[in-house]
Amino acid sequence: MKQFSFLFCVVSILCISLVCAENFHLKKCVETERQALLMFKESGNGSLSSWKGEECCKWKGISCDNLTGHVSSLHLPALDYSKGLQGKLDSSICELQYLISINLNNNNLHGKIPKCIG
Repeated sequence: MKQFSFLFCVVSILCISLVCAENFHLKKCVETERQALLMFKESGNGSLSSWKGEECCKWKGISCDNLTGHVSSLHLPALDYSKGLQGKLDSSICELQYLISINLNNNNLHGKIPKCIG
């Protein structure tokens, strides 16, 4: 019986630790950054139809920091110019202050590159 109690305690602790660790590392989208991404989408990039809902960290091409929820990567390369993003590279992208990586290869974007990028 002692062994069962010990084993039960160990399994319980492991399960609680796993649940806590999973909740601790949930990506939660920062609202101002979600709004900036939606503005980017509306600036002529309507092809981002998967960008719906409250959780922008789960949107296609978006990666967020596991702890802070800040957008850290924007990965939206196109297979070719005719199927990629169209329109202006909107300055709303400057709201993504924690952006580390951006890939917009083969898209048909126009206009000036916002000063926050280069």
